[in-house]
Amino acid sequence: MKRSMLVLPLLVLLTGLVFGGGFFLIYGGANAPAPTVAARALDAEPLDSSTHTNAPLEATPAESPTPEPANPAPEPKPEPKQEPTTQPVADSPVEAMKTKLEKALDASNLSEADKEARIRDIAKALAQLEENLTKNAVTVSGRVIDPAGQPVAGASVIANSQIAGDEAIGRRKAASQRSIAVTDAEGNFSGTYYAPSDAALSLDLYAQHKLFLPSERETIDVTPGTPYEGVALVMKQAAGITGRVVDQDFNAIEGARVMILSGGKWGGRALSAMTDAGGDFTVGGMTPGDYTLSVTCIGYTPPKDSPKVSITAGEPTRLSADIVMTRVTSLELKLVCAEQTPSGYFTVTFYSADGKSRGGTGIADKDGKALIQNPPEDTIELVVSLRGYNDSERIRVSVYKGAHTDIGEVTLTAVEEQARATEEDKRTEEIRKLREKLKSTVPGGPNEPRK
Repeated sequence: MKRSMLVLPLLVLLTGLVFGGGFFLIYGGANAPAPTVAARALDAEPLDSSTHTNAPLEATPAESPTPEPANPAPEPKPEPKQEPTTQPVADSPVEAMKTKLEKALDASNLSEADKEARIRDIAKALAQLEENLTKNAVTVSGRVIDPAGQPVAGASVIANSQIAGDEAIGRRKAASQRSIAVTDAEGNFSGTYYAPSDAALSLDLYAQHKLFLPSERETIDVTPGTPYEGVALVMKQAAGITGRVVDQDFNAIEGARVMILSGGKWGGRALSAMTDAGGDFTVGGMTPGDYTLSVTCIGYTPPKDSPKVSITAGEPTRLSADIVMTRVTSLELKLVCAEQTPSGYFTVTFYSADGKSRGGTGIADKDGKALIQNPPEDTIELVVSLRGYNDSERIRVSVYKGAHTDIGEVTLTAVEEQARATEEDKRTEEIRKLREKLKSTVPGGPNEPRK
């Protein structure tokens, strides 16, 4: 039964892949860009202005070996310098889907012969799908500059499409937005957008960069298969804030979230950044003006007065003083288990020397690390409890006021029955998600309204 449950969704997926896969890839991730000589494409969503790296990207020269002619000339002339052109897709969205399906097959209980047969069938179907995508590709190239005409390197170019007269796709406009390229050192870009059909369409283009405000949107009418050149996007230089977050002993705090509120009050547009290992943060892409900062971090109390700063366009404004947070009495620990890494919500029971007990809670991240705030400030013993695991042994520790005490690793052992049930739940959830994805792409065609 388990084997059939794993194989059935793959067979259904293969059957509907050619009919529904194109639409799914277009609106679920097909608009991943092709790498070019002039710019390096992105395979992610538009970068958040608060975290995007602004380092210029160097263009990668294309390797285009020239075959030797039948009658070579004694003194061949040097090849003329060519303008950047779009290269074949190195890691197409179809290849990405093929990789995912192959991994799913590897995790199944099929025999090796059956797996190879399924992979051949999948490759054949995806080859047809990739042919359709290539036919509907739109190549767009241009340049991003500042108001003075200077090139903007490292800007992300975003494309958003809407097909005229197609109301069904028009309602999905937001889902069709994709980053297609990043500008090179000269501000040039060239990227590929995969249209849902070979019909003419309009593309809204704009650029994003950490140190600049988003450019005005440029709308162009394009036809799949026909390159569009000469797009010009102008970006105005933005403002920014940089600073450092420390504790009361001026030790750097890593992982603090700094919220930047415009207008000096709550309700304005908020930007944010996380501090690095040195406690430093930088937020860019801001308009000049007055801002209020709000800082939070687990295990620390925020500053009494929210820092305020006025910024102007240009290099990020450095705060005149570090932002100081106060440590909350806490215990640091890491949950470990031989079978798997424990994570999620857990409870703690504290036992004091007088025999009294009280409870506490914590949340372990994917690496099992957790911080328990406000334990009793005394020499205590504690027991950690997490669903699916046996309780830990009693751990003796001395807790000091205002300190973060690291108690090291806390070993848990998995409950055998719970471990098996958890694995079954994971498999069932994977199958459910796959079925939901198929329902949304295959039955009745891609434009059938969902019920």
